[in-house]
Amino acid sequence: MKSKKIVQYFLLASIAFGTRFLFLGRQSVGLDEGFSYWVAVHSLSRIVNILHYDAHPPLFYTFLHFWEMGGNSAAYLRIPFALFGVVNILILYFMGEEFLGSGMGYFTGGIWALAFYALKYESWCRMYAPAETFSLAATWFFWKAFKQPSLKSWGKYFIFAVLSIYTHYYTAFILLAHWIFLLFNKRWREASWGLICIAVAYLPWFPVFFFQIGHKVSQAFPAVSTITPFTVLADLFWTTHIFQSRPWFFILGSLDLLAWFIGFVFWVKNEKEKALLFFLLFSVPFLFPLTITKVTPLHIFSDRYAIVFLPYFVFPILKGFSKLTFAVWLPFLTCFLVINLFVSSLYLTSPVYQRQNFRLAAQKLRNSLKPGTIILVEQIGSLFPLAYYLPGELKIKWKEGRYVDPVDPEKSNLTWYGVSGDRSLPLVKEVIRDSRRICLVMCQYQVTDPKARIYAYLTNHDHQTLSYRIRDLNPESDIYVFFFKRLNLR
Repeated sequence: MKSKKIVQYFLLASIAFGTRFLFLGRQSVGLDEGFSYWVAVHSLSRIVNILHYDAHPPLFYTFLHFWEMGGNSAAYLRIPFALFGVVNILILYFMGEEFLGSGMGYFTGGIWALAFYALKYESWCRMYAPAETFSLAATWFFWKAFKQPSLKSWGKYFIFAVLSIYTHYYTAFILLAHWIFLLFNKRWREASWGLICIAVAYLPWFPVFFFQIGHKVSQAFPAVSTITPFTVLADLFWTTHIFQSRPWFFILGSLDLLAWFIGFVFWVKNEKEKALLFFLLFSVPFLFPLTITKVTPLHIFSDRYAIVFLPYFVFPILKGFSKLTFAVWLPFLTCFLVINLFVSSLYLTSPVYQRQNFRLAAQKLRNSLKPGTIILVEQIGSLFPLAYYLPGELKIKWKEGRYVDPVDPEKSNLTWYGVSGDRSLPLVKEVIRDSRRICLVMCQYQVTDPKARIYAYLTNHDHQTLSYRIRDLNPESDIYVFFFKRLNLR
């Protein structure tokens, strides 16, 4: 039995390293990754100043500040976060063995290792993978401390709890679930001291946090009406996208929820404490942010943030499957593997299967632009990854409370504007009315081949294009268009 576990662990570790590190630098640095790098290259004091107007705590950016001193290639920047992804898979293996029984750890870790949703976000140079690692470790040590209380066990929990909320605010909902679990079990002392200790440890960052809240700093995510439980739940197993609304999302999300409920019922009958813990770990970070987003100006819910709590959604489902015959849940497993392996293989092997390719856009810009060109970028956030690839031509400046479109006469004779959607049409008209040299940069692919169409359908990357009537506004403009499959200008 011991040798069998060693083989399982070795195979799972191999899959974890393969999925997280294979072609790690193949994909272009993305929009959020470009922003992360831009923040990290500043001094620590300036990073704190910038974060006053961002929606994140400091640990990720502080770490990246020191890490990027050793190199700045896309693969190098992503290495530590891919490692965190590997650790997440291994933690889920041990949690599966602990909570579901011997032999089930391979399934909990395996599903997370092969899920395209997890693969994508855990290989980004962003805070999602470490936030997940710290919150999973906090949950692991929380359970150990709950079953066998000691100062040492609670101390381990405290360390990872603090690390998690210094990495991402969203992990606070996981800690809230832990606290509610203690109250349900009438562990008043641990609940009180845990809350006090974590609050004291967070005191140094509280002024910035309250500044962010007071200035309504949050991510510009869609309104809550576009985010339904069904699309979120379907996202993990079927690689669907949270911002899309289609009937089969409802169907798949409903099936996932039904499987979760069946497993939860099996769990409640025999192990009520475990069932309660995983119910809270899924429902609290899922429903509380949705409610906050609905009743306040803060939009704090995102599909990428769901990486913090979706691992806990897997456990009740596998608990239910463990009570059924293999033939019953074989169709589910087959569909999961076919869809996720297909999408992941395309994503890993070709940069075409990513929504934006700033690397290629920067290359074409560098090789083709003439002095004096005015450059319109599809959105202001796209300036950050372009600045990563074009450090000599594009330098984004920071002024108190805002980013500014870069103009650096000493290094560049180009003018950059970030535009987005119909709201930018007046700006576009003003900029190009009297200009003779315009560059419209579209960093997206318009997919046309059959495989890409399937990929776009599964991931909701439909790649709609801007359609500014540029030639009608200034027929004499020298228009440079960099769009890698097709551009609709009408």
